[in-house]
Amino acid sequence: MTSLSVVASTALEKHRSKSPKQDSRNLDKFIIRLPDGMRDQVDAIAAAGHMSMNAFIVQAIEEKLAGGTRQRLLLDALERALNAQEPI
Repeated sequence: MTSLSVVASTALEKHRSKSPKQDSRNLDKFIIRLPDGMRDQVDAIAAAGHMSMNAFIVQAIEEKLAGGTRQRLLLDALERALNAQEPI
């Protein structure tokens, strides 16, 4: 495992409301350990997208958090649809 210091906001709203010139020293910091080789993968994908590794990681976390919300909404809608059907 390798260590990677990541300066990231732990609150989604805090990240989205951040002004471009906000001092990163005031943001939450979190150290993550990545499996061997993953840092290079993150670096390559971030560079290809013209973004920093930190921005890529924050975006990935945001997408994962939003996916959980979408999944709950879809499952709730499916349950409502099934409950609305008449039994056979």
